[in-house]
Amino acid sequence: MAGTLNCRWRAVNRVRSTAVFYNVVVKSYDVIIVGGGIIGLSLAIALRKGGARVLVVEKGEPGREASHAAAGMLVDCGVETPAAFQPLATASARMYPEFVHELEDDSGIRVDLRSEGTILFSSTRQGQ
Repeated sequence: MAGTLNCRWRAVNRVRSTAVFYNVVVKSYDVIIVGGGIIGLSLAIALRKGGARVLVVEKGEPGREASHAAAGMLVDCGVETPAAFQPLATASARMYPEFVHELEDDSGIRVDLRSEGTILFSSTRQGQ
């Protein structure tokens, strides 16, 4: 998916026997994406399919930050969705199943996509 980082590591300082390293990048990239969650990785896939050389930089394990906290839920319009974002959110939710099927075809891994819907609760009779 993303390009492989070819690098050399050099120790530049030692403090209390802890080595501090910096990275010398040998390969160049067209795009460097910071964040390996659903958005960063999806963007990387699309860019790679378009021929771009892509590097994804993630501080931890890909998909284990905000994407993991969302628990795989995709809600197009919730009570906190600003009105200006609702058309984009609705269009994204409609496109998502096709995106998932494309990922399954490309990776050979089945995604447990469910479309049972979402229930929103109201704290008052007026729905506010």
